Amino acid sequence: MIAWDLQTMRMLGHRPSKKPGSNACLAVTALEGRTTILSASRKGKLRRWETNLTAHAAPIAAHNGPITAINTLDIDGRPTAVTVGADGLTGSWTCTLACAADQSCAILPWSTRY
Repeated sequence: MIAWDLQTMRMLGHRPSKKPGSNACLAVTALEGRTTILSASRKGKLRRWETNLTAHAAPIAAHNGPITAINTLDIDGRPTAVTVGADGLTGSWTCTLACAADQSCAILPWSTRY
């Protein structure tokens, strides 16, 4: 994965894959004003990334098999990702940040609805 600033055309981050072709699809959303990249894998895992691709939350097993589509939207004021998997399931995933006074943030665990 490579993240680019489209205004300056500068690379923001680069994350070489240990297993080429492992990411099936990507989506971008804002979490409390911070841009977040979501990657969905062919092994059914969903992962959140910082825009520089150096920090990420632990992946969750979202589907039993490849995730075939992912999109983001706002539901009741909460950023939400919707996934579709080859297992025939559709998942709805919400996530939030916990920010400290020093502006450091941690991504809290996913919550899910089917």
